[in-house]
Amino acid sequence: MSVEMSHIGISKIENGSIYGLFHLKNYNNLRIEFEYKKGEVFFTHHIRNMNDVDFFYEWRSKEKDDYTLFLLHYFNEVDRFNDIPFFNGRIVEEFLSYELGVKKHIIKVQYDEIPTTTTFEFSLEQQIYFLLCHVPIPMNSKGIHAGGIYVKGIHKEDFLSQETIQRMWEPFRDKTKYRLQLLHMLR
Repeated sequence: MSVEMSHIGISKIENGSIYGLFHLKNYNNLRIEFEYKKGEVFFTHHIRNMNDVDFFYEWRSKEKDDYTLFLLHYFNEVDRFNDIPFFNGRIVEEFLSYELGVKKHIIKVQYDEIPTTTTFEFSLEQQIYFLLCHVPIPMNSKGIHAGGIYVKGIHKEDFLSQETIQRMWEPFRDKTKYRLQLLHMLR
């Protein structure tokens, strides 16, 4: 058996636990919620109808272990970002975006050390930023990478250390066309 997800996401990080969800392609896109804590993964389901309960128990009895291994590998890959001593690469795209009237500076970077594009999203008005990293492991048989995960900004705790995030941003601080506006960010 193999992992067949249509989506994976992280909803929050709190008290040493990571909470998230994914959708199972082979089970009517059933939404599975999980908690990852101290190397263990715990699953619950999101019920839309009674068929979902049956799908959940069928999935859990047949494929839970495969998905547990996938998630353990997924979080291990995220943790490895902290071990990268320096980051090199290039800015591939920069633009302004407006979401619900809030201006955001978007900078997409292709690092030499990471095979997928990383996106920095800065909201100066709210004094927050997001770092969207794509975990470079396939989440289904079509080879689609395991989506993006926000590693900073919306969570009380972070996937990556503050030092890692600063190492990722520092090479591009002076290269972005928004350098004057973003000068104080991630210092």
